[in-house]
Amino acid sequence: MSKFRTAALAARVQGDKSSLSVASRIAALIIIAVAGLLFAGCPAQPKAPSSFTIDLDGGKSAKDILPWGTDRTVAKYDLYFDGPGDSDFEVLGHVGSTYTKANAEPGTWLAGIFALNSDGEDVASASLEFTVAAGEDKAVEAVFTDYPMRGVYTLAGSGAAGSADGTGTSASFSAPRGITVDSSGIIYVADTGNNKIRKITQAGVVSTLAGSGAAGSADGTGAAASFDFPVGITTDSSGNVYVSEWGNDAIRRITPAGVVTTFVAGGSIAVLNNPSGLAMDSSGNLYIADTGSSSIKKVTPAGAVSTYAGIPGSPGWFDSADPAEARFDGPQGLAIKSTDGTLYVADTNNHCFRQIAANGTVSTVIGDTSGRQPGFVDGNAVSARMYFPRGIAYGGTIHIADTSNHAIRCYQVFSPTLVTHAGKDPDVPVYNVPESGTANGNYPDARFNSPSGVYIYLDYSFVADTDNNLIRKIVN
Repeated sequence: MSKFRTAALAARVQGDKSSLSVASRIAALIIIAVAGLLFAGCPAQPKAPSSFTIDLDGGKSAKDILPWGTDRTVAKYDLYFDGPGDSDFEVLGHVGSTYTKANAEPGTWLAGIFALNSDGEDVASASLEFTVAAGEDKAVEAVFTDYPMRGVYTLAGSGAAGSADGTGTSASFSAPRGITVDSSGIIYVADTGNNKIRKITQAGVVSTLAGSGAAGSADGTGAAASFDFPVGITTDSSGNVYVSEWGNDAIRRITPAGVVTTFVAGGSIAVLNNPSGLAMDSSGNLYIADTGSSSIKKVTPAGAVSTYAGIPGSPGWFDSADPAEARFDGPQGLAIKSTDGTLYVADTNNHCFRQIAANGTVSTVIGDTSGRQPGFVDGNAVSARMYFPRGIAYGGTIHIADTSNHAIRCYQVFSPTLVTHAGKDPDVPVYNVPESGTANGNYPDARFNSPSGVYIYLDYSFVADTDNNLIRKIVN
């Protein structure tokens, strides 16, 4: 953004008096330009005729123009335009939803939003770039879609335990735990209490991908298949869904058509014992937080199982450059950084956030490494505390479902520190009593109840809010 554009935006959001100073500056620039031409003895050349018309379809985007975490909405708005020259900054008159600029200077134009939010405060944002060629008359369709304010929303679920398909609050879940999103934006949920795998569109339309609802281990298609306490879930590049089950000590695979087969049959500490979180690498290897054996397992695309880190059946805590010497205690959450293969672990019973580098080195990022004590503290690697974290997600930053603190925590890699992203407000003392609830809204005002799963997709985090029987959506 040019210095002029930045100054103009800053002046505009201060109100009418500042707007006059912008107009004065524009006039001054025009005078200087004309004077320069006269001094050089060169007559001003007429511009080649070109114009643009913008037709608005829908509303306007609230993304990036409202204060972080606000729940205030845009009440009214207008467009501003900044052309190739600094002096082209202006707000065009319009008829209905059509804005027209005649004799526009050829080059790249920026269209943005001036708006008043519901509190009467000015806000502004750039939204669209387009190019007008010399002599071109151009029509541009600018689709400014409504965008939810940053904060926490309920995507789907009535709050009451149930298994109904439907849209938004007409659908119901029972203690959902695992959650993932495929490359096309479809959300999949391990609906634990219903023994079903549910599918949700970005619009909140819920359907059942597979599962009869009765606990069992039958392979089959759709409702002909059965699960027993499904917990973890992930997808591969082909759209297959993988599900971990505590009741069957197994990993099941579901095709996009809903055909369920058993991928890994466990039942022992050496193979699988209460498998939970799942993560898939770019080579198709599946990693499993094997809660019952307190270890991390790896499964090749061919189904061969090995211990990736930890000693099966030996819970504890120990960091080591040799993954076979490291110790975990009931890990439940996994996420992978695809660019370098780093595996992130929610080490639940140790109340820690661990990582396993691609070379196998196991280290603790956040948590009490001396006494493994739980708590609810934002801070650095030494001071921060969690309380039975179950889910973890990587999306540039790292989000953790801090289950017994009823919060979504965020590890800021650039700091590095752990902060509370949404849920219980760490600045409000509650005398060590966890603060649960079902409220939507700003990050500190929102409430969860034992969230177990989290997944970052684009600008959103999706949360399996277990004890609320809800699927929540965080606009990051």
